[in-house]
Amino acid sequence: MIRLSEADVAELIDMKGALDAIERGLTVEAAWQAETLQKNVLPYDNGARALHVLSAVAPGLGISGVKTWVQAGATAQPMLIIFDSTTARPLAMIEANVLSNLRTGALAGVATKHLGATDADVLGVIGSGKQATTMIRAISKIRTLKQVRIWSPNQANREALAEKLQLELGIQTLAAATIEATLAEAAIVGLAARVPAPVIRSDMIAHGTHINSIGTTVSGKSELPQDIFSRLSTVCVDSIATVRSLSDEFRQRYTSERDWDAVDRLADIVGSKTFRRADDDLTLYKGMGTGVADLALGAALLAKAMAEGDRFRQS
Repeated sequence: MIRLSEADVAELIDMKGALDAIERGLTVEAAWQAETLQKNVLPYDNGARALHVLSAVAPGLGISGVKTWVQAGATAQPMLIIFDSTTARPLAMIEANVLSNLRTGALAGVATKHLGATDADVLGVIGSGKQATTMIRAISKIRTLKQVRIWSPNQANREALAEKLQLELGIQTLAAATIEATLAEAAIVGLAARVPAPVIRSDMIAHGTHINSIGTTVSGKSELPQDIFSRLSTVCVDSIATVRSLSDEFRQRYTSERDWDAVDRLADIVGSKTFRRADDDLTLYKGMGTGVADLALGAALLAKAMAEGDRFRQS
C-alpha cells in the first residue's frame, strides 16, 4: 500500500497538476462516473471538537475512498484512504492537509476558468490563510493577473501574505487597508475568511465579477450577504447535497425544491463546457468540500507514487 506524508504530497504534485487533476475529476463526475456523499460533521465536547467525513466513489477514476479528520480548534490532521473501486483492495493512505488546500484552491481556479471573464486581471481576496493562498496561486495559473489585493482582519497576516506571494508569483500584490479597496473594480473576488457573518455587501462588487466563496464550510456561519443572490447569473457549487445541508446562506435563499433548480454542480459546468456570457452580472462558485475532488487529487498522487517503484510503499 502507498503511504504519503504531507511532505510527499507537496513533492509529488504542484498547482498545475492539481488543476489538471480536478478538471479531470469534475469531467468524470459530470458523466456520472463519480459521486460524492454529502459532508458529515459530528460535533462533540459541546461543539469544541467535531468529526468530519467526506467520502466518494469514482469508478471513472478506478478508485473509491474517504477523507476524515477530527477538528479541535485549529488542530486537525485529515487522512485520505483510497481503495480500488473494483477489487476493494486498499491502495493508499495519504496525509491530507496539503491535499485539501490544493483541492480547495484548484476547484476555485477551475470555476474561475469557466465563469470568470477571460480578460479579468484584478483579484480581490478576503482572507489571508492557507485556502486564500492556494486560491490565489490557482487563479494566477488561470488568468493573467496584473494585481492581487488582500484584506483580512489581521493586518500583519495580510501584509505577510502579500509580500510572500508578490515574490513567488511576480504579480503586484497589495495588503489593502479596507474591504472596499480590496473589492473595487476587481473582476474576480475570493472569499476565504472564516467569518461568522458577511463582511461584504452586494454594492461593493462590480458588474461582471466572478465570486469564489470558500471560507465558510459549516453551518452557523455565512460569508455571502443575501442581497447578492438576486444579481447572480450563474450559481454553482461543488456538492449540492452538502451545500443544502450545511450552508446557512443557501438554505436561507433557496427554500423550495424549485428554487434549488437554479443551482448547478460545478461538475456540470465543466462537463458541458459552459463559460461566462458577455451579459452576465455576477457569477458564483460556492465550495464546501467534495469527496470526488479529494479522490481526483488522490488518483493523480497515486499514479505518481506508483511510478516511483517501492519508494512510497509500505507493507
